[in-house]
Amino acid sequence: MRVELEFHPGIQGRVDASPLQPEVLLAINGKELDHLPLWIGNLSYALAEICKIQRDLGRMDEIVFSGDTQRLTKVGYSMNRGKLMVDGDVGDEVGVGMSAGVIYIQGNTGHFCGANEHSNSRGMQGGMIFVNGDVGDQVGAGMRRGMIIVSKNTGEYAGARMVAGTILCGGSLGDRPGLGMKRGSIVASKVKRLLPGFYLSGKADEEWLRICFAKVRKAGMNYPSKWDKSIPTRFTGDHLEMGKGEILIYDQLE
Repeated sequence: MRVELEFHPGIQGRVDASPLQPEVLLAINGKELDHLPLWIGNLSYALAEICKIQRDLGRMDEIVFSGDTQRLTKVGYSMNRGKLMVDGDVGDEVGVGMSAGVIYIQGNTGHFCGANEHSNSRGMQGGMIFVNGDVGDQVGAGMRRGMIIVSKNTGEYAGARMVAGTILCGGSLGDRPGLGMKRGSIVASKVKRLLPGFYLSGKADEEWLRICFAKVRKAGMNYPSKWDKSIPTRFTGDHLEMGKGEILIYDQLE
């Protein structure tokens, strides 16, 4: 089943999209879906009041958001299966708490993409997020597993407190990536500045990169083609923590 939600223009305030999980939208009938409550600020609205809903029983299981999506926050919250696609920009906290499934964002996202909630140190625990644009601060903060692919640039503190998982950034990492990371990998074309807790450690593992990029291609996602033609420089860290993480940079530091 395919469920398409086209959000009406001119929505005022942030829309808490956390109830719009694939496992929820694909399981309830039409009337229940129309009346599914969503919060905008401190007011509750029925889903049918703020978007046009279409259901196609003949397609594979997927959810599509379109229209005025930039007001949506917590897209893919606690997602544990399925495919969710957004045709446009979205707000903060994409994929917070997700453990499986795939999220495609055809635009930019706000802060805390694939990160942990404020009340929980555990970030993204599995699945894949592809952002065909820029992301804000603390992408992948507290990340445990999974993969985040950003086609352009990230904000500050990418991969902060990361425990495992992979972040790919086709453009430039913002300032101070990997702060407090214990394990995991961050791969980028450029970086503005690395923290003192990261040490130069030769070149990256070519075989690991080959396997990683094959997974990206299999999922129908993209990364810079020039990455296939060279091996990035490897920095290990954060050595103020366990120091078993790595940041791999293809071009010179900015």
